[in-house]
Amino acid sequence: MNLQRCALASLLLGLAGLTALSSSGALAQGGRQYYGPWSPTDKGYHYCFYYHKPHPDDLTYKHHYAIHFTNRPNQIYFYNPVEGVYWGRYDCPSRGYSKLAPAARQATIAQIPEKSFPAPAALPPIPQAKDNAPIAAPPPPPVAAPPQFPPDLPKA
Repeated sequence: MNLQRCALASLLLGLAGLTALSSSGALAQGGRQYYGPWSPTDKGYHYCFYYHKPHPDDLTYKHHYAIHFTNRPNQIYFYNPVEGVYWGRYDCPSRGYSKLAPAARQATIAQIPEKSFPAPAALPPIPQAKDNAPIAAPPPPPVAAPPQFPPDLPKA
């Protein structure tokens, strides 16, 4: 009888865990990798989380950031928060990726010379993956909304 109670308790705990994961969005997104929604900052860029599993059987996701600077509208940069460096960028017009050499990776975009970015090519592997599965292309960058003016604002 104790074995049945233990099995039932394990089942209920497992279902509670799945519900928690589902409400957090991780399980709801499913798959090996996905992007969160774009969020604005007051620093001149939008960002979204890039969630990924280095191995398809991993239970938890790791994350990097995809960052879109308003003054660089055609690129989405990838930032590794563990290493504290930008490691490449996605070129929106060509749908290609420029992966920085390890020595060129820096903490800020301003520290990376333009010449350090190779020509856009195929999407790189998922970070830390051993099977070379490519990262998913990021979502289109957010479109800046046109300024809204009250109808009774003077013209000049």
